[in-house]
Amino acid sequence: MRINRRLQVYFDANKLLFFCYLFFAILNSCTKDEVKNSDYRITSFQLTIEGVIHEGQINQETGKISFFLENVIPSNLVASISYSESATISPSENLEQDFNKVIRYTVTAENGLEKTYTVIVNQYNEDTGNIDPGSMELLDSSFEGREVVIDWTDAEDSDNIIYKVFKNSIEMGEYSISEARVPFTYNQVEKFEIYAIDKKGGNSKLEFDLETPKSELIFIKNFSGVLMCIDTKVQDILWVKGTRDRFYASAIVNNQVLYGDENNLVGLNLLDGSEQGYVYERKNEYFPTEFLYDDNSLYVKDYVGMYSFDINTREIIWSNLRSRSDVPSAIGDDLIFTTSSLDYTLHALDKVTGEIVWEFSPLYGKFAGRPLVVENDLIIAYSNGTIYSVSQETGEMNWEIIGGSGPRSFIQHGSNIIVIENNTFFALDITTGDEIWRESTLGYIVGSPFLHNGKLLVGKAGNGSGKFYAIDPNNGAIIWERQISGAVSSSPVAFDNKVYFADQDGYLYCYDVNDGSRQWRITVGAYVTNSPTFVRGNSEVIVYPTLLGFN
Repeated sequence: MRINRRLQVYFDANKLLFFCYLFFAILNSCTKDEVKNSDYRITSFQLTIEGVIHEGQINQETGKISFFLENVIPSNLVASISYSESATISPSENLEQDFNKVIRYTVTAENGLEKTYTVIVNQYNEDTGNIDPGSMELLDSSFEGREVVIDWTDAEDSDNIIYKVFKNSIEMGEYSISEARVPFTYNQVEKFEIYAIDKKGGNSKLEFDLETPKSELIFIKNFSGVLMCIDTKVQDILWVKGTRDRFYASAIVNNQVLYGDENNLVGLNLLDGSEQGYVYERKNEYFPTEFLYDDNSLYVKDYVGMYSFDINTREIIWSNLRSRSDVPSAIGDDLIFTTSSLDYTLHALDKVTGEIVWEFSPLYGKFAGRPLVVENDLIIAYSNGTIYSVSQETGEMNWEIIGGSGPRSFIQHGSNIIVIENNTFFALDITTGDEIWRESTLGYIVGSPFLHNGKLLVGKAGNGSGKFYAIDPNNGAIIWERQISGAVSSSPVAFDNKVYFADQDGYLYCYDVNDGSRQWRITVGAYVTNSPTFVRGNSEVIVYPTLLGFN
């Protein structure tokens, strides 16, 4: 029994030793698997040119591999590269490369760590007897305000070097570091050249093109007749110009903004306000009050009549002296709908000839607000509060709504039209004229609303102050409202979730359409009743207030 007990202890002890050995063997194996090589160096970099091997100088701290060569460098060399064991390199060392340019290699260690090396070749210049600065590469460019910040790689050189930056062949400045801040012009592709110059006159050049951002401009005129161009991206006035026209909002034609001088309508450059020689000759002493245009013609109205100009040659095509009034007109596919203060009649003019196709005359009253083109019909209103729907083609009446306090403007929303009176909003069915909803708590509304992102945007004129509203066009409910320091009698415009409008205290505002937060406010001088016009880029987007008859 004693022998068996000893044997049992012996076997138990050996079992324990076996399991301990097995545990440490497994642990040691796992530890070996988890510890991976972290080395990621390039240890040798060679270029062979015409049978001669050139060894690059490797700076492990900066990751730069430099060559100083007298030879002409072929554009299809395969480098001989030695790098850390178990690491990988990208691009492959077997690929042909053009080392006349800056080439980068990324070495990835076995454990995933990475290091990037930059290969720069400096060449001997026989004319100067000097090793020229190494080549450069554009790293980044960013637009801040009306400047572009450019960052590029250093040009390798044994001397101290300076960088000269040129834009469109004009020198913009000298820099001691490889970064520059340079003014840019909107809506352009600008050509940049950067020269790295050492003290012996050696140089290298980096060339690239940058497409500059699209401008987003507001054109607005104050009560003193000063036309202003506002850069909405930096909230700054780009330029100003005195004008004699009476336009409700600025006209943008052939990528120019029109303004009236003593005798003519003149086209101005959008970005700097310079005259472009684009002239429409006025036909009388009265200043123009409104404009409309299509692909072929510009239609201008004053207190004498309406005129049609060829939009390219600027020659007059026709005039109609019966169509005179200060009420805005509207434009359709084939007709212009305009009013006459002579007999309070609505005229449908042929766009090609200017002849009256049909007339519509109510029994009494005069026009209030511009006509609204909706599908095949036209909505018009008179000062006594009566609203009419007539056929665009014939002028025959579809329906009429009698009463109210004198509608000022209309806007279409789906199958309804929304009518703005002095202090009331209401919606009518386009087909029948039946009332859909009514809201009468907003106060005195002068301007025309603007529909954007499912919201009806409009300002109120009060006693020395105003409000601005975002309204649900489906039921007239107020989504948000903001107190404004001055009365708002101009009409707003909106683009890309931002709404722009002016008040009678001489401020231009920008609000977020969704939440009503104020983005900025700038002064535009005197009292403002005119409405803004928004232009993006080279007139790719033009947004007029609905006060004008472009729908």
